[in-house]
Amino acid sequence: MKLSSEQKEMVALFLRKQDEMLVDLRSDKRVQALSQIKQRIRDELLGLGVDSVTNTQVESLLRRMTISVKPKKSLESALEAEPAEDTGPEAEAASGVESKGKEQDSSQDVSGVDPEDESLNVGKREWKAEASALGVAASEEVEASEAVKEPDEADAEEEQVVAEPDPVVEIDGDEDVAEDFGGRHWLGVCDNMSVQTGWSVGMIRFLFVALGCFTGPVAILVYLAAFALGTQRHPGDYPTVDDGRVVVALLRLLGIAGGVFAVSWGLEFFAAIGFLEYFGQLPEIGVWGRMGSYGAESLLVVLVLLSPLAALGALPLAYRWGNTFSTIVNAGLAIYLVVIGLGVASTMFGYLLGALTQLAG
Repeated sequence: MKLSSEQKEMVALFLRKQDEMLVDLRSDKRVQALSQIKQRIRDELLGLGVDSVTNTQVESLLRRMTISVKPKKSLESALEAEPAEDTGPEAEAASGVESKGKEQDSSQDVSGVDPEDESLNVGKREWKAEASALGVAASEEVEASEAVKEPDEADAEEEQVVAEPDPVVEIDGDEDVAEDFGGRHWLGVCDNMSVQTGWSVGMIRFLFVALGCFTGPVAILVYLAAFALGTQRHPGDYPTVDDGRVVVALLRLLGIAGGVFAVSWGLEFFAAIGFLEYFGQLPEIGVWGRMGSYGAESLLVVLVLLSPLAALGALPLAYRWGNTFSTIVNAGLAIYLVVIGLGVASTMFGYLLGALTQLAG
């Protein structure tokens, strides 16, 4: 599939906009995202099954194409999931100081001893010194644990910054790319004839359908002739045709049909030569050879009926009618193959009966 210069400019402009939107990502990530976008655009356009696309189709695809960023597992969520209880050594030290202080206060209140006693006064000062020493040790332990904890948090933040998300290209919605064919149903012949003659499009289409019902492929030949004449006079009003594709479709039809006829004729010819060499004369196969005798006529009928359909199916028809006509051509070839196969089998059976008659006589 080849895009026009205008369509290539539309894609390039879309890629530049997406590149500006992904400026926060690393350069390698941006390159990866743009590569995914280009590959997805190519896959979507090739999925249409046509050789050329319109600007409307490309614009519709680019409008529905979006970039979503798929983040990796956040470290913050893991940190938040940790239990909030503080069971570190500083908590144990602080609780130990608090419990000891409470015990000393209770013992002092309950004893009822005169505070002027020298031994008790000395003991009181020693308790205060011990409590202050424990407090200093607890504070130093807290500071040490915080100093150890800070590098871990810094490493976690750094790791979170380095772990950038991966870009993922997505298409909004599941519907196919919108196809805008204007007023044409096939090639726009009826639409342009309506403009030139002033007749309604429905009337012109009805005439073509009626002609096809009575003449078969003649109506398609008339339609193709009108299309060829219109492309010469007003080429801008009709879709672009790939002549090579039409030639390939016709050659394919001729090759398959002619090949089947050649194989069937060869089988009958060599069977007759073998029978003549062995028995000295050809047998009277009667009705068994009747189907095989119509091989040339059936080939002509197949070519006359299917050639217009094959040529029409190779043209850029709207709404994928080309696939429908290609399917009809393949079905016609399959029927022709079955008919020729039955004719060859019938002829061979006639030769077999003739050989048995000769041997018995």
